[in-house]
Amino acid sequence: MAAYETQFFYRFGIVAYMNGYEIYRDNMGNGPILPSSKPISSYNEYSYRGVIRNGYDVSDTICTLSVEIHVSSIISVTWQT
Repeated sequence: MAAYETQFFYRFGIVAYMNGYEIYRDNMGNGPILPSSKPISSYNEYSYRGVIRNGYDVSDTICTLSVEIHVSSIISVTWQT
């Protein structure tokens, strides 16, 4: 595979990993991400945002996508598949 695209529906901080390697980060500061890390900014509304990456990330037969959502306060998070 030459490339793959990921799209996430969010407005707060997000960090995504493919097979344990970070592939996408938005609204989060540089450096290590902790469970207590807060977003440095947010968008006004939910929208799809993402990235196109080299297919080398998904060269394994089985891949695992992990996503962290970081919010600045207690909110209700909307999930869509």
